Amino acid sequence: MKEGDRFVIDKREPIGRDDREADMLLIGRLKRSIHAVILDEGVDTQNDGGAFLKELLAELADAGISDGDIERP
Repeated sequence: MKEGDRFVIDKREPIGRDDREADMLLIGRLKRSIHAVILDEGVDTQNDGGAFLKELLAELADAGISDGDIERP
């Protein structure tokens, strides 16, 4: 995928082994300017002003994972 592409999924869970991995995969794509659409959550990162990315980063911070720990695929 390249910058500006849209990653469309029904729900987050299937893209990772667990919620944390799914969130980390999404963050890696968002940081590369690949937009995510998550249908069951009504999320479209192209139109949310970065709100979803901030929410994911906060969830991972609560779990003890820093922004620097996230791989950029």
